[in-house]
Amino acid sequence: MRALAAAMLLLGGCGSQPKNDQVVEVPEPSGPPVAQQVDDTAKPLPARSAPLWESAASGEGMSLRLVRPDGKLVLSIACLGRPARLVATVPSFTAIAGEDRFSLGLGNEPVTLVADPIRRKQPGITAEGAVAEDLERLLDEADRISAVYGRQRVGPHPAPGRELKEQFAEACERGNPS
Repeated sequence: MRALAAAMLLLGGCGSQPKNDQVVEVPEPSGPPVAQQVDDTAKPLPARSAPLWESAASGEGMSLRLVRPDGKLVLSIACLGRPARLVATVPSFTAIAGEDRFSLGLGNEPVTLVADPIRRKQPGITAEGAVAEDLERLLDEADRISAVYGRQRVGPHPAPGRELKEQFAEACERGNPS
């Protein structure tokens, strides 16, 4: 045991420790300090809580769909057919006898559509109307989108990103012959 302690003392004294009068040279850094990358792969990503916009295209036209994190549709806006018709669907709305007024809010501008609560092909309410001549401008300026039918309301929700709005406006324009 004594031999081990003596060896440790000797090894500790063999280091290159400077004496008080000895100059120590420190290497110069090659550049500014670099921030360390944090490995965040161990942290789980936060769960998405807000609905997101997605686009869907078919032979009939294009739609923008606002979808919740669980996959359920909140609102769909489509340009369908030739000439194009603007069609909005809200699955959570319930039919109101005699009510056909449906308002699609693009920012502060309402676009009036007509709902047919009697001839429904799917759950909710679908309304349609002519594509507004200034739809591209309305979409471009819209920072939020909502829908109102009777006393039922969806939104306002943040509008889709610029790229989706531009694609949608172009699809509506292609469906309307000049």
